[in-house]
Amino acid sequence: IVAFSYWIYAKIHRPLGKLVRSFRRVEDGNLEPAALPRGQDEFNRLFRHFNAMLHKLNVLIHEVYEQKIRAQGAELKQLQSQINPHFLYNTCFLLNRMATIHDNDNVIRLSRYLGEYFRFIARGGADRVTLEEEYRHMQSYVEIQRLRFSNRVSVRCGELPDVCRGI
Repeated sequence: IVAFSYWIYAKIHRPLGKLVRSFRRVEDGNLEPAALPRGQDEFNRLFRHFNAMLHKLNVLIHEVYEQKIRAQGAELKQLQSQINPHFLYNTCFLLNRMATIHDNDNVIRLSRYLGEYFRFIARGGADRVTLEEEYRHMQSYVEIQRLRFSNRVSVRCGELPDVCRGI
């Protein structure tokens, strides 16, 4: 009876306890696969399927995470597309007003900054740009706002260090 009890413990109770602990680890958020027990019995098969399930779960979590990031990016682009026409309308009205009063120097400056600004915006689907490109884009935007709001806006920008330009 003692030998049979030990055999039951080793073949059934120990692997079953290990499987229960593995399920508890998953409940706690640890999605690491469990070590396979020795032998080619039903518990080994059960552990292999458990590990396959964890792998699929990890893949699904990763896909949901990427989908969420893509959705946030799409929402950001949608919000930007709402802002850009408003910005463009206001700047075009400013250009019109400057041209009407024959302020040709500022018309030239504003149209150049506006061209630089929209060249950056329409660069395509590139999500990553260098800090230098972003800095030039910021300078174009600031200059447009300075022309729009004249003395009501004050912005000071330091030089971008050479070591940071390629970041």
